[in-house]
Amino acid sequence: TLRLMTVSVRPGKPNQAASGFLSGMIREPLSGLSSNVPVPLETEVALNSPEQAVGGLIRVMGISDSDWGSPLGLNLPGIRISIQGMIDALVQVAGSDVMGHLTFQPDYVIQNIVTGWPSRFESARASRLRLETTESFRSVVERFRDTR
Repeated sequence: TLRLMTVSVRPGKPNQAASGFLSGMIREPLSGLSSNVPVPLETEVALNSPEQAVGGLIRVMGISDSDWGSPLGLNLPGIRISIQGMIDALVQVAGSDVMGHLTFQPDYVIQNIVTGWPSRFESARASRLRLETTESFRSVVERFRDTR
């Protein structure tokens, strides 16, 4: 079993999932729309880009059972970043005017959920299977901007 991190920046419309703002805070401002950031800026999250998620799924389909090893699940390594780091990447890609589309109204229900998620993962097995990522979140934002 391969477990994905939260996928961001995903296309489409905003949803009500606790993780929805992790795409919305990038996707909506790039389209000139408002988006709320409901958690503290220092909150760290682990993310997979859509391309990394698909690539990881394709990669593991080609791994033999003997190479996979343990029947236990494996977390697909992702990008560990703070909410502030995500905003910094957005500003680097789209310019400082994009900040006018972000609001910062706390939502303590979402905050309690998101801060309970692990944001740091290490896996020798993932490294051995070449499932590491070198992708930056800025490159994720650039790719989303260029393909929407």
